Amino acid sequence: MHSTGHRMTQRQLLHTAGSAALAAAVSASIMIPGRASVQQKTLKIMQWKHFVLGYDTWFNETYTKEWGRKTIPRSWWTTSAWLSSTAVLRPSGAKQFLVEYIGNFRQGFLASKFFNFPCFPQTVPDLKTLIAKDDKARPPEKYQVLEDALDWVTNFGYPGYANAAIDEIFNTWVISTMFAQAATGKLSPEEALTQADAQVQRIFQKWRERGKI
Repeated sequence: MHSTGHRMTQRQLLHTAGSAALAAAVSASIMIPGRASVQQKTLKIMQWKHFVLGYDTWFNETYTKEWGRKTIPRSWWTTSAWLSSTAVLRPSGAKQFLVEYIGNFRQGFLASKFFNFPCFPQTVPDLKTLIAKDDKARPPEKYQVLEDALDWVTNFGYPGYANAAIDEIFNTWVISTMFAQAATGKLSPEEALTQADAQVQRIFQKWRERGKI
């Protein structure tokens, strides 16, 4: 993130913010489950608290339990507190869970109320039809503008992959704060960019020193 010398207006920055915000939405499907590790044959799925009320309940209390009942002995399946589902599984079982969750992502897309866009478009083949008319929205067609969103957003860390530094930048709201500072007039767009760039550089340097990137 570097300033090019071109002055950016608040309107331009806000327009860009829309794309960045949607990138977060699309990438949510990548990061939920955000971390999966198998230690002593235990699968632990940790995810951020979702922006959409009801999604966590669906994931923890409906999807994971239904998957568990179909896939592993009921006595092995439990859900623990605070956004964590735990099952005694072989590593192959953990992989199977992740593959099936993403592969059948239409459920997640609907449960997130169109917040979590799919990583793989073919998993929600009727996406355009679904968002063309949402009976709960006012007006019902307000999400239709997002029908081609998968063509103009990308993943966190692009053109590379997400890593420890990217994760910290996302979790500490560096980009969101940059937009907010400029949008509210607290800082000029140039000042907001400069401030965010300094934070990004510090974060990357910290993780380089730790040998993680």
